[in-house]
Order: sequence, then structure tokens, then C-alpha cells
Amino acid sequence: MAEELETKQISGSIPFFFYDLIGRIVPGAVLILGVLLYFENDLLHNWLMTIQCIFPKDSTAGYALAIVLLFFGVAHLLGVLLGSMSYMVVASPWEKFAPFDSARLKDYLGMADTRELHARFKKLFGYALDEAHLNKASFQCSYYVWRTNPNLGLMTARADAELLSAQNLVFVNLILFLMSSFRLSRHLGWNGDLPWAVCLGLAFFGTCPSFNYMRKKKVFGRFGMFLASTSKIEPTAPGEAAEGV
Repeated sequence: MAEELETKQISGSIPFFFYDLIGRIVPGAVLILGVLLYFENDLLHNWLMTIQCIFPKDSTAGYALAIVLLFFGVAHLLGVLLGSMSYMVVASPWEKFAPFDSARLKDYLGMADTRELHARFKKLFGYALDEAHLNKASFQCSYYVWRTNPNLGLMTARADAELLSAQNLVFVNLILFLMSSFRLSRHLGWNGDLPWAVCLGLAFFGTCPSFNYMRKKKVFGRFGMFLASTSKIEPTAPGEAAEGV
């Protein structure tokens, strides 16, 4: 049976806006700009004229604010939709072909073995840690960290937001790369089709390692914070450390 815990007071703010900004709004904005550049070839070359058309000199501050809020609102909506679609297209297949294992967990946390992790997990949750499903088990660790040390819980939320952003950006870059490749194959574009397709392809393959690192940081970091929040060892005094050497 799990022991009774004393909850700690939060000294920071729960980063809901940070989560939306990094995980949803930024990928949604990238998708909007990418689609606009796809259909409007001269948008990048005449960007100053485009801005002047959107925000004319006689426009009011209220008009400018409304346009900005509309852009971020649409970007947030797209980011919400991207989250579920990118999970099916990117995260779920990735987890099947590159599942988490205890060897990589030990390497990431610098542990000799996972016996202590197994012991603490079973003591607090009442069942054994299934190393075949480390991703699912990490949610329990995350909830425990939020309950006992909300300040560490804020760090888990940041890792979640960064992973969602990387996951969505992989999907967005894939969409834009396929769109540019389709136009290149149909010979419907302008002279910059090939360089644009190459850049988007590099962007797609460049975000894949970032996504892979973020998914390890999220899952393995949860276990690390779980071990830190369940540790009862007091810091050793400098004099005692010198005697023990």
C-alpha cells in the first residue's frame, strides 16, 4: 500500500500558455506560412508589400490587434488538430519501430541497474514496473511527481510541450515536403521548386532526430524525477564527504 505523502506548494505557475505556444501555436503558424508560400510564389520576395497590404498605414491599433489574434487563433486551432494527426502518423509508428527499453533508460540516467527503480515503483503503486511499456508507466511517475513536488511537475510539463512541438513540426514539415514534391513532379512550379523541395526535405529529416531526443527526454526524464522525488537521502556535509573519500 502506498505511503501517505505530504504535498508541497507550487512556487511557479502551471505553464498552460507555454504548452499552447510551444506545442500548438508555433507548429500551426509554420503550417500557415508554409501553405501561403506554396500557393503564393512571390510572397517571400515581396514580403514587405504583403505586410503593408495586411497592415495599411491608415489601420487602427484595434484592427492590427484583431489580425494578430486571428492569426494566432487559427494557428492554435491547427495545432490542436495537428496534435492528434501527428500522433497517428509520427508518434505511434515511431514507438512501434523504436520502443523504449531498460538499456537506454539506464544509459540516459547513468544507472548501473534498474532494481531500485523497480522497488520504489512497486512499493508506491502496488504493482511491478513493466519494462515492455515504459512509456505508459512513465505517466504514473509523472502524476506522482506532480503530487509530491509540483515544481518538478512543471519540468515534466515543459518536456511534454517540447515533445508535442517536435512531433507536430515533423508532421508539418512532412506535409510541406510532400506538397512541394508533388508540384515539382507535376512541373507546375517556378524556378525555385527544386531548392524549396530540398530545403523542406532537409527540414523534415532534421526535425526527426529532435523528436527522437525529446521523446527520450520526456519518458526517461519522468523516471529520473520520480527517483529524485522519492529519494530520502540527505545531502552529505562537506566534512563527511572528505572523510568518506
